[in-house]
Amino acid sequence: MGGASDGLAIGAMSGANNPASIAFFGKSIAVAGSLFVPHRSAERLGNAYGLNGSATSKDDDFIIPEFGFNAPINARWSYGITIYGNGGMATDYAGSELECPSTATGQLAPANLLCGSGHLGVNLEQLIIAPTVAYKITPNFAVAVSPQIIYQIFSAEGLQPFEALSIHPEAVTNNGADDAVGVGVKLGVFWKIDSKLSVGGFFAPQADMARFTKYAGLFAGNGSFNVPANFSVGVGWHPTRKLTFAADFQRILYREVPAIGNPSASAALLGTANGPGFGWANINVYKFGVADRLSRYVTLRAGFNHADNPISSADVTFNILAPGVVENQVSAGLTFHVTRRSDITVTAVHAFANSVAGATSLLLPGGGTDRISLEENVIGIGFLHRM
Repeated sequence: MGGASDGLAIGAMSGANNPASIAFFGKSIAVAGSLFVPHRSAERLGNAYGLNGSATSKDDDFIIPEFGFNAPINARWSYGITIYGNGGMATDYAGSELECPSTATGQLAPANLLCGSGHLGVNLEQLIIAPTVAYKITPNFAVAVSPQIIYQIFSAEGLQPFEALSIHPEAVTNNGADDAVGVGVKLGVFWKIDSKLSVGGFFAPQADMARFTKYAGLFAGNGSFNVPANFSVGVGWHPTRKLTFAADFQRILYREVPAIGNPSASAALLGTANGPGFGWANINVYKFGVADRLSRYVTLRAGFNHADNPISSADVTFNILAPGVVENQVSAGLTFHVTRRSDITVTAVHAFANSVAGATSLLLPGGGTDRISLEENVIGIGFLHRM
């Protein structure tokens, strides 16, 4: 349903969206998984020194798991837990698209799009464990708190030319996987205005993460990579027993995390507080969804999602590593009501291809124009049981 969920009580995975909505669903358990398939590419044209080429990232398939459980304690209190993964901020370009002066010998040698040796790319994966407690202030209004335990893994390779621009040249690239643990919190509210209309929302401040010490010379703030703050509000409307409409507005504050939001053209050294980042802007996300109970056995779902592109033309070169430029996506799904208590839902999502182009960074000689592109597909299956 385009991700629209803040104004709906959707079951055991609600803690991953609006945690206050678990107060209105009852005891349930959910297990789900998605296959995430992004297609990423980059190219450079018009470089005066011939540093032109194109590359397509491989390693295109990611499995993203989900688990949820919630239950009422009494008429006012409910509790639950959700465990889910974030993945897909990964690129792996084969290298040897260009010939650049070697950082070791100064002689021309095969190189990747950023003039490093070997493969070029980064990988970031996150696992979130979120227990939730919800409280009904009135029979129709609930609040909730959901602490977040976050575990993330990061690796980078092929960035040898950036070592000379860092305060920690030994901690920039090709150091294998590094991990970090952090904590955050999500606060939610949910108001069931009547049998047809409900509204809700949440706020999650920036989550404080331990530093990536193996990449202290790459990320601003000596390897700091916090999870951005975000907030969202939404409405759910049930005009008939069969139909449900939903709409959400979300804002994600990428700019407030230096490693993500600092401009890539910053003159400071990599790894310093003001050092270069990916230059991502804060964005708005608009989500719209509809569900139609076609029969006692099947519910049809569909949605649309629009997100602002966080990457400007001034930051394209650095974002060859993380070309998160998709804006529009459509989704559809079918829920099979196997029994009165058990559902199986299958989903499909397509994020339309989008590209951003801009002048090649001054970190590479000869100028030119860089272009990055991204397209995404997701298929998923989930099981929900009301206990």
